[in-house]
Amino acid sequence: MILVNEEMQEYLSIYHRGSGQNYYRYLTDHFTGNQTVSLKWQISKEPEFSVVYLSNRNDMKEADEMLCREDHLDICNLFTGKDYYWQICAVYSDYAVMSEVGHFRTEPTPRIVLIEGVSNTRDVGSYYTGSGIHLNQGLIYRTAYADNVTEFGRRQANEDLHIKTELDLRDAGESGSRLEKSPLGENVRYINAPGILYTNITKEAYWKSALNIFRVFADRDNYPILVHCRAGRDRTGTAMIVLLGLCGVPEETIYKDYELSFFSQAGTEMQEEGREVEILLGYVKDLMKNLYKFGDENTTLAGCCRNYLLKIGMTDEEIETIRLIMTGNAGIQLPHKKTDVRIPEIRTYD
Repeated sequence: MILVNEEMQEYLSIYHRGSGQNYYRYLTDHFTGNQTVSLKWQISKEPEFSVVYLSNRNDMKEADEMLCREDHLDICNLFTGKDYYWQICAVYSDYAVMSEVGHFRTEPTPRIVLIEGVSNTRDVGSYYTGSGIHLNQGLIYRTAYADNVTEFGRRQANEDLHIKTELDLRDAGESGSRLEKSPLGENVRYINAPGILYTNITKEAYWKSALNIFRVFADRDNYPILVHCRAGRDRTGTAMIVLLGLCGVPEETIYKDYELSFFSQAGTEMQEEGREVEILLGYVKDLMKNLYKFGDENTTLAGCCRNYLLKIGMTDEEIETIRLIMTGNAGIQLPHKKTDVRIPEIRTYD
């Protein structure tokens, strides 16, 4: 199943640097579409309710449980490039019947995420490294500002995505008086660490500020993290370029991810006589050049990003923690949805 819309499918299939200009529509959001998977089933005798089990394992262990009173269920914010297994438990007054296990697979596209009231939202863990490792999904989300999140969006952030920390890269003037709590809810830790634009992040005058940002990602207790500035494109994009580079994601993929912001309303807050993408990609190109200065001609982008992080004051342990969280065994368990309904004796039929 493909979880991106047709425009984005086209963009991903023909991508070359600057092709985001074809999709840049000033203050228009065409970021959504196809993120929802619809599960449907037939039951000969209508139950009191059903429980839908959804797992990445074919033995149905570690499954999410969702209560349903219809014969269908729409599920959004699934991981991409993953196998999913699902099963229906039809519950009657004194017994229950379990279906066979169904299966579907999501295509390995960028993971576009729905949080109602928040623009330019996607999972940083949607990509492959140059050595073929799929980054861990569900740990870092990049978005535009979350101030206008709806109540439903708040539930999505908490119950679907399990956001634990909001990292706000805006400065105090942009954030106004809300500098001590997250609009995503009381359970979300709020950290304000003013972000840095493009090449400035490589300049010594900004290293202390950069250190404050990247150390948030070196603490396992902060995950999953939602990181944003205003548009989720410039300061957020700058930080994500360093993180993706550190993890070994190819340079061309990093550019492709950056240009995805042009599908969002928040990411198109710029009008420069039709040269928006050209101008912005010039900033990214200059940043890449500056990052490569932290190595020699034989140093990979990953090595240069690592050297940069060491230079600003991070330790080897902190850097390795970030890399392992995103590319290895993160040691971070995301909770599963559970119902509190009572399931009576399950009957099986030959």
